[in-house]
Amino acid sequence: MSAGTPRLFATAAEMRRAFDQGFAAAPPGDAAGATEDLLAIQVAGEAFVLRLRELAGLYRDRPVIRLPGPVPELIGIAGVRGIMVPVYGLGALLGHPRGEPGRWLVVVRGPDPLGLAVDACDGLLRAPRPSVPQEGNPTPHLGPAVLAGGRLRRLVDLASVAEAIKTRTGPAGPAKER
Repeated sequence: MSAGTPRLFATAAEMRRAFDQGFAAAPPGDAAGATEDLLAIQVAGEAFVLRLRELAGLYRDRPVIRLPGPVPELIGIAGVRGIMVPVYGLGALLGHPRGEPGRWLVVVRGPDPLGLAVDACDGLLRAPRPSVPQEGNPTPHLGPAVLAGGRLRRLVDLASVAEAIKTRTGPAGPAKER
């Protein structure tokens, strides 16, 4: 055994300890929760993000049973994990003309799950937490812009969307005609 062997073992032990601590610590710059996990989506050709913590699921090409009704944004209902979820067009809720519903279904977490049809899912992102609300926002349901994935995207305020739907349809979901 050479004279440098104890130093080599000490260096290896220090490297191992630093490596392990790197996984135990919060990501750099996120010690106080400065970043947020987001789902990047597209609706009517525009880029948006949704807070991942507000979502219960994401599905592609989920069958939606179309329903006629007094709420124009309502597309229909879809079966998700054994329950029927009302599905609304997010584009229509954001003020875009109603077109074909998107291929992706985003299920919003809550006591009354809610499905939102979106055109495309661009993936998961981690971005700085938006902290400055938009003042005098002319578009309802949108929060601050976030630079995520190299693109400026508007944050969709899902609580505002759910409240608007609840106000229009009542707490039990889409209005039912008798």
